[in-house]
Amino acid sequence: MRAQTQVISVILIIAIAMAAIAAILPWSMSMIQKRKDAKAVDDAFNFFVLLDTKIRSIAQSGGEEALELKVPGKLTVYPYRITEENSNSINFVFTSKVANIAPGQWICLSTNCNETATLGEDPYGVILGKATKQDDYMIVEYKLWYRQLLDREKNQFYKIILNTTDNNIKTSTSGYIRIQKLRSYTTQSLTITEINIII
Repeated sequence: MRAQTQVISVILIIAIAMAAIAAILPWSMSMIQKRKDAKAVDDAFNFFVLLDTKIRSIAQSGGEEALELKVPGKLTVYPYRITEENSNSINFVFTSKVANIAPGQWICLSTNCNETATLGEDPYGVILGKATKQDDYMIVEYKLWYRQLLDREKNQFYKIILNTTDNNIKTSTSGYIRIQKLRSYTTQSLTITEINIII
């Protein structure tokens, strides 16, 4: 009788422990996924900061650089075209359980996102972010967009223009991106630097 009581006690303890593990496991898996996603969100944003730095450096000094974004998602290059909404930008879209921006419209993640800014005070590139709620996850988008800068003393405009190999929109999921300076030239009051983006 005593042996049966001990066996039943052991079975009850094991059953309670297994029930507790079963209850905690989904919660802990969700927390682990959220941590991984928070790191991916930070990595994607930091990649865009680095990408902008590299593009500006190559526009100024020439040369070529290659970068790799190790966050799964879709990278799209929109070459410069006057009539296109995403003209002159590089976009990245991915899914995540978390986002560092509130869901809604595009949000400026740089200090000044005006269409024309001041040379010497503002950068050529601005980073924008957008999050959209979708069931139990978020669709997160980052955009690096290049605008023109005005030298107010000389009344001269400067602009970095993004190109692709055949000047069509390019999309990739590899995360690999190569940056090359093509040329710089001046037409009337506008100095243009063309940058080739290969993905």
